[in-house]
Amino acid sequence: MYYEKSQKERIQDLEDKVLLEVEKYIKKHGYSPSVRDLKRLASIPSTSTTLQYMKRLQNKGLIDWEPNKARSLKLVVTV
Repeated sequence: MYYEKSQKERIQDLEDKVLLEVEKYIKKHGYSPSVRDLKRLASIPSTSTTLQYMKRLQNKGLIDWEPNKARSLKLVVTV
């Protein structure tokens, strides 16, 4: 039987993927990814949508960053 995820489940999956990609990138490179890096790594179609997911994670207290400062993204909680 074919099972399709609800929109809420798909959003949660992408949030989880963005959070995981942030952690992996920081571990590998020693600094945080750019929004464009995250867009590519999480296979999200646009930087605007990527930023929306980042803001969701920030509102949940999982990540934070300094506005208008490049690569200032940091994990508040380790995945």
